[in-house]
Order: sequence, then C-alpha cells, then structure tokens
Amino acid sequence: MKSLLLSLSVLLSIGLNAQITKGQISYDVDYSSDSPEAAQYMERLQNSSLDIYFTDGILASNSVMGEFMTLKSVSVQSLDSTFIFMDGMMGKIAMRLSNKENQDDRNSQSLVADDAKVELIDETKKIAGYDCKKAIITQKDGETSEVWYTTAILPSYRGGTYFSDKIPGATMAITAKMNGMDVKISAYSVKTKFKKEEEIFSTATPKGYKVMTPEDMKKMRGGR
Repeated sequence: MKSLLLSLSVLLSIGLNAQITKGQISYDVDYSSDSPEAAQYMERLQNSSLDIYFTDGILASNSVMGEFMTLKSVSVQSLDSTFIFMDGMMGKIAMRLSNKENQDDRNSQSLVADDAKVELIDETKKIAGYDCKKAIITQKDGETSEVWYTTAILPSYRGGTYFSDKIPGATMAITAKMNGMDVKISAYSVKTKFKKEEEIFSTATPKGYKVMTPEDMKKMRGGR
C-alpha cells in the first residue's frame, strides 16, 4: 500500500509540474490614448478581445478589434507561413505571409521582429493564476513593449503575432504602443481542451474572402 501511494504521489507531482503544450488562452484587450486624433476611436474599440490556440507546430489567433475588424491568423511551422483572414473596412481579405519571402511584412505582424532585442528580467507576478516573468522588447526603431510570460505554458511552436521563440514561455500580458495608442493585453483564462479544433487551425480560405498578396495590400494602403 505504501509503495502504491508513493507511486501515485510521484505521478501526480509529474502531472502538476508538466508544461502545457496544447490549449487556449483568452485575453482582455484595452486601448487608450491621450491623443485627440485617436480619442475618436476609443469608443469604437471597446469590447476588443483576443483568443490564442496552440497545438503541435501550429499557432492560431482570433482577434476582435472593436467595431473595426475581426482577424484570424494561423501560423504553421512546417509551412513556414502565416495565414491571415481579415474582415473589416477593406472587406474580407485572405493573405499568406511566407516567413522567408515576406520578412518585412512578417516582422510588422510579429510581437518580436527578427532584429528586435529581448531582455529577460527577474521580476514575477501572477496572471490568470500563473507565475509570470517579465521581458522588455526593444524594436530596431527604439520602440519598446513590456511582456509577461509563463514557462508553465510552452507551445512547441512560438511564432506568429503574439508569441516568440526568443521568449521562453507563453505570452500572458503585453503593454505596447500601436498607431499612437497604448494597448494592454492581459490573459484571464487558460484551457487545455477546446472544441472545433479542425476549424480553429484551418488554413483554407473561407467563402466570400478575396485572396490577396502582401504587394496587393501595400497598394491598397497607398504604399509602393
């Protein structure tokens, strides 16, 4: 009996300390700004949210940017690509970003660009019940953002928009600037099981979406 209890306690200990490699993290998203130009958008950005799903070699996210846009992205390690599906003021657009062919576009969509500096800091706090540590990210242009991450959750692939291989865990909170606005993203729920897995990680273009290239998007935005 003693040996049985000992074996059970060891198994429980392993289970409690095992890293989560598959699951879903849900976040609150808050926008704010002191800029009069940006103030007009604040009300329309209420009720923004973010859900990130991760499994072996794939990261997916569903983002709601208030009244402006819904955006789904699926980053697939084996394809070295991120698939983006936007539904907003420009219509319904599907786009594929190849990490090798479209490095600048990929970096603009990523939390940590390839040339960004990441400083891991020995500060801790709890977010959604998880012990988290701090990282400061400095982009090439000098812009900085603050990230809190937990090593208790470690997706096998950390690419795409919100996660990075340069950060040794799952992102649980972000404080950054975007288009003159302060953005705060904070996790409030972690699940290890979710429904509609095939739909969540699908890279197929939904009906009604127009397939565009990164070059097409630049032209729409007035770029060259």
